[in-house]
Amino acid sequence: MNTTPASSQATLNPSRTAPRRHLFRLGLAASLLSLALTGCGGGTTGDEPTVTLATTATSASAGESVTLIAVASSDLGISAVRFYRVDSGASTLLGTLNATPYQFTTTIPSTATDSVSYFARAVDTDGNTGDSDDVDIAITD
Repeated sequence: MNTTPASSQATLNPSRTAPRRHLFRLGLAASLLSLALTGCGGGTTGDEPTVTLATTATSASAGESVTLIAVASSDLGISAVRFYRVDSGASTLLGTLNATPYQFTTTIPSTATDSVSYFARAVDTDGNTGDSDDVDIAITD
């Protein structure tokens, strides 16, 4: 005899509470949904990639070179990492690398004042993108 209250039977362990036919139906429904989405071009493409950006300098003078270093990962694989500079709120593509190591050397613009911001964008093999946090480089005289 089952002495567990009915309200506590709905647990996260379906192997103990759900009949096998119910699990089969759920699995079948999920498979059919996945096939339908894939057939219409909207299949599951995994999580967006993650990317972290670092730089060889936290401060630099205008005209000086700095190296941007990105580390990117995705459950689908990385096809490219793009490096950007942020100018007055607009992003300027500096370059794209398609293989590791993702290291890009750039020059601090001669017009830079106060600081310059950079970020990296990782692109996975399905075209999903993920951006790093901005990295700021303080401008020195």
